[in-house]
Amino acid sequence: MTAFTGTWSGSVSTTGGSATVLTSASRWNYIRVTNTTAAGVMYVTTDGATQPAAGADEGWSVAPGETVIVPNRAAFWWQGFGGPGGNIDPVGLKNPPIDVVAPANSTSAPNPGTAVWLVMPGGTTPTAIVEGAG
Repeated sequence: MTAFTGTWSGSVSTTGGSATVLTSASRWNYIRVTNTTAAGVMYVTTDGATQPAAGADEGWSVAPGETVIVPNRAAFWWQGFGGPGGNIDPVGLKNPPIDVVAPANSTSAPNPGTAVWLVMPGGTTPTAIVEGAG
C-alpha cells in the first residue's frame, strides 16, 4: 500500500490484474483521479474491498488524459460518530446513544481513512495523479 495525504502521483500496477492500493489516514469524501498515461484505460474503485476491472460494477474507468471525480464508497463516517456503543460494522452504522459528555472523536468509531484501488491491464506502465477532497 502507498500512503497519500492529499495528493499522490506515480506508477500503477500492471501485473496479474493486481491493483495498486493507495491509502490515506484522512477520510476523503471525494477522490480525483487523473490518468496521465498516453494510452490505456485505468480502472478505479474506492470501497476498499473490490478489485477494479474492465466492465466490473462498483468502479470507474479513466481514459488516457482524463480526470474523474468519484465518491468514496467506503462506509459513511464523520468525526461525530462514536461515544459509548458507537461503531462501524461491515453492514452499516450503529447509531451511538446520546451522551452529552462523550467526546466527538471517541475511539469506538475510528476514522477509517480512504482506500483507492487502481489497475491498468496491459503492458503499458501507467501513471496517475490521485487527490483527496472534502
